[in-house]
Amino acid sequence: MLKLLGSFFIILGCGGVAYSKLINCKRRIELLDSIEKLLYKGIYTLLGQQQNTIVFFKTVNCGDDALNNELVKMGRALEQHLYPNGSVAWRECTGKFFELYGFREEDFVTISNCGEAFFEKNQEEILNGLKRNLNLMQIIREYEIKQQNDTRKVWIPISILGGIVFALLFV
Repeated sequence: MLKLLGSFFIILGCGGVAYSKLINCKRRIELLDSIEKLLYKGIYTLLGQQQNTIVFFKTVNCGDDALNNELVKMGRALEQHLYPNGSVAWRECTGKFFELYGFREEDFVTISNCGEAFFEKNQEEILNGLKRNLNLMQIIREYEIKQQNDTRKVWIPISILGGIVFALLFV
């Protein structure tokens, strides 16, 4: 009976590892959606309503509470002149936040550079930068969706089968 129970836990644990990878993919997709909302709101608010960038970051709601908190912290830090410019503030404040979620290195660099568009010198450069970053976010999002599908189709069954084999070999 204990061998059967142990085998069950081994199989469950191996499947759980793949499932946690699936959950991480889903969270990264949610964050990318929030960044896209932020970029769209940046186009509308910064360019359409001529709002100050610091006020924008302190008041924006992009749909993700954790990201909103990071943006408010960044807005306060910019208001207190704790960073030499907005690009550095974006990299420092949100860089640590995005690093926690396991983005690929090239995606992480793209997201880190994404904030520079908010701090360009004129409206045309801001608009072009935000649109360019929207396109990049969509490409990264498509990759994450592909990763999520691969995890669902490949990794979960392989992990469970590996758990079964492991349980049969050692039980």
